[in-house]
Amino acid sequence: LLGQWEREFRSYFPAAKLLVPEENDFTPARRKTFVNKVATGDYDAVIITYQHFEKIPLSKEAQAKYYQDQIEQIILAEEETKYQKTGRNFTVKQLAKKRIELENKIKSLGVVSRDEDNIDFESLGVDGLFVDEAHNFKNLFYTTQMSGISDLGDKNGSKRSADLYMKIRYLQELNGGRGIVFGTATPVMNSV
Repeated sequence: LLGQWEREFRSYFPAAKLLVPEENDFTPARRKTFVNKVATGDYDAVIITYQHFEKIPLSKEAQAKYYQDQIEQIILAEEETKYQKTGRNFTVKQLAKKRIELENKIKSLGVVSRDEDNIDFESLGVDGLFVDEAHNFKNLFYTTQMSGISDLGDKNGSKRSADLYMKIRYLQELNGGRGIVFGTATPVMNSV
């Protein structure tokens, strides 16, 4: 689809300055060079696959903020469940377990990664995002007090959807809630 998107974009905007990665631009050795082009260039659009998009990290500070927001939601749900006194000890334990997992994720952000010197997403100058095949980003983490309902699915969510959601929240803060477009021709099948 990358080549198709490039052709379509150029047919609608022939004078636009467009950046599309070549085949090897996202190998570990060349990824930093490509991301630097995005950050320092004056492009009208950059078209990349979602596999490449996932390899551009959000800053550790932004990730920590996201996880802290999730922890605060869990703490509120724990308190609400405790005050309801309806015998939901199992739910409180699940929420406490998830809170500890998120606290550990924040701690692990301090661990130096292999791509430590890569530019983070916020430094790229991105001000809008069009996500094609958006159905590939479903199953975001959520907090609920409900239990025993099979259609709730996996409450832990997927890494791919969490990564996109964090980047979207950053862009929406910049643009007053705007600047994000989802597209897909595939019906999105969700659970309750």
